Amino acid sequence: IFGEAREDGVQNWTDAGGRPVQMVRFTALMDSATCEPCGDEDGSRYQMGGGNYQVNKPPFHRCKGWSSCRCMYIYESAAAGSTPTGVGELG
Repeated sequence: IFGEAREDGVQNWTDAGGRPVQMVRFTALMDSATCEPCGDEDGSRYQMGGGNYQVNKPPFHRCKGWSSCRCMYIYESAAAGSTPTGVGELG
């Protein structure tokens, strides 16, 4: 629910330069309780609303503690010329 509410609000966000939010960065809370799939995904960037964005949206489907997943998306504006990284196709 937290992620869904946050996603609804982010549609109108802009950065200090007035650029809209276009990217998300998958972020895992990196500590001794972080599972391997979440740790592996940590730092991946996706185009907001694309295929990888939908598939990997927290709570992460590959998390070993699914209902306890502590991962989240951090929303970013895309600087000119930046390219998302991460698993799979740009999406």
